[in-house]
Order: sequence, then C-alpha cells, then structure tokens
Amino acid sequence: MYRQPRSSDVLWSSATKHRALRTAITFFLTLLLAGGLCLLFRRAEPVPSRYQPLAQPVSSCIAENSALPTCITTALPKGTASAVVSFSSQRMASGRLLLIDREHPLPEERGTPNTFNILATTHGSLTCRDTQAVLGADAMAALDDLFLAARQAHINQLTILRATLSPQQQKALQIERFCELAETLPLENALTQTLHEIAAPGCSEHQTAWAVDIRICDGWDKLPRSEPLNRSKEGRWLLENCWRYGLIYRYPDNAASAEPGCAAYHFRYVGRAHAAMMHALSLSLEDYLQLLHEQGVLTLWNAAGQPQCTVLCALANPDLSVYVPVQAQLEDVSLDNLGWGIAAYLWPGA
Repeated sequence: MYRQPRSSDVLWSSATKHRALRTAITFFLTLLLAGGLCLLFRRAEPVPSRYQPLAQPVSSCIAENSALPTCITTALPKGTASAVVSFSSQRMASGRLLLIDREHPLPEERGTPNTFNILATTHGSLTCRDTQAVLGADAMAALDDLFLAARQAHINQLTILRATLSPQQQKALQIERFCELAETLPLENALTQTLHEIAAPGCSEHQTAWAVDIRICDGWDKLPRSEPLNRSKEGRWLLENCWRYGLIYRYPDNAASAEPGCAAYHFRYVGRAHAAMMHALSLSLEDYLQLLHEQGVLTLWNAAGQPQCTVLCALANPDLSVYVPVQAQLEDVSLDNLGWGIAAYLWPGA
C-alpha cells in the first residue's frame, strides 16, 4: 500500500544525499590531490642535491646597464675585498629567494620550516584572525615593525588572514574549496577552478616561513573588505611601504583585482636587500630573478653615494662556496629553484 512520504523522510533523504555527495567529492579530490596531480601538472625536474652558488666575483666582467635606474650599478663597490664562505645545500634550499609555483615545487632538501605562533610570539601586536597561525621569526619581526609603522600612520585595519601552512593544511584548503564549488559546478569545472585558486601542496609559498595574506578588516566581527588593495587608503599605504621592512607584494599586476585565485593580498618576506632592490627596479620576483641571471651583480646606492646593498648571482658549483664582501653583512644566501645561487649583502649604515 502506498504511503505518502512524511516531511521527515524527505528531509532525511535530502540530507543523506547531500552528505553522500560531499563524501564522494572529498574522496574524489583526495585521490587526485594525493596521487593524481602529476597527471595535471608537469613537475619540474628536481633541483640537484649539490648546488652551484656564487663561483667567483663578477664585478670585473659586467658592464654598466644604462637601462637600470641611476641608483643601481652592475658592479661591486671599488676596492671591495671578498672572502669565501661555504654553505650546506639545506641552508641554500632554505633561502628566501626560491621561486615556488606549479612548475617549481619546493626543493626536497629544504626540510620543515622553523615557525612560531604569531599571536603568542608578538603578544598580540600583530593582528591575526587565526589564533593558531605560525610564521618564521624573521618574517614575523619584519611584519611587527610594519604593523607598528602602520599604527603610527593611523592605519589600524591591517590583519593577517593566512600565514605558514603545512602540506596537510594546504590539501585541506583545496578539498574545502572544491566541495564549495562542486555544489554549483560540474565536478570537472570545480576541480579546474580549485586548482586555479589554490596551489597544490609543495607548490605554495605558504609552505615556507615567509608568506602571508594581509587584508583590510574594520574589526574582529567584520569580514575583510573585498575591494582591491590599491582602492583604499590603508591598502595603498601597505603597497607603498612594505618594501621598507623587507616584504614584497608578490604579484604587483594584481593590486587592482580581488578575483579568487589572483593572490591579490599575498605578501612575502625576502629581506631588506632584495625588497629594496625590487622596489627600486619596480620588478616582480620573476623579473628580478631574470635580471640577476643576466647581470650577475647589482649594487643599490643612496643619494649620498654610499652603497646600501649588493646582490650576487651565479650558476652552481659543487662546493657551495660564496664570495662574501668582507666589509658587508651577509643577509641571505639562497637558491632560486632555477639552477642559480644568490647572495644578498647589506653595507654598513644601510
């Protein structure tokens, strides 16, 4: 005998189908992200375990480039004496200038980054939505100085929304976003959009100790503003001043965008030398690396004619040796994930 379905039966059936769909989607995406991404992305050739950093000083063989700003030269300051210093492959792979994306995953030699809880370490001086968020000590100190300067400029709305993520957290972000998109999109389209918006584990700068997403928030109980950074007073201040503290706005072309997947609020700590150099050159990280490959050495000078910082770049040699100007302080030595080694120095008074 036919029985009219009760409302509870309908609700139970709908909820069961919804849970089953999400379970199937999660299982499907987990399989793809765990083992199938190699079919979607061509993994770059692994970086060899022995790198060739800076094999020799290059100041004597580099001509001046008239296309560069007048405050930058392609030579070491005259009379610079150098000493050879050696570094381990793990130290080089942990440097701040690694190019990290789908084509250039994190080197295996790099190891797990050393991070600390942001709120506990800074005693709340850094505004962060996630009470469990962690970051490297150098990046955290730079952000602390940046946020202090912002408050002194009467800008109190800067908020860290995301910092260092583990591979598991990165995968969880992908699964969560995929499930959201799969509610309204075909599975194939949802997967494509997910991979466009959120990098795979091993291919995200958030798995380093230097990357943060900074948003403009008008209060703890308010959602972040959705407007692009360059359309607010607070965002423009952040874009104009982050380099002073060793941070770069990672994708400069996206400052006018707030579209998902464009990383419009993404910043990265690279150190004072690289940040100052990229600011003076108005270059993204990718273009800066290309210029370093072409020139080999860049020195930034102040208005008084004093050197501020020098960056050396050369192809690898097996002994991991770096020529360090003895009068300058080595700020960072790094691979770039493209087969080159890069060392950045700060000169006295910088």
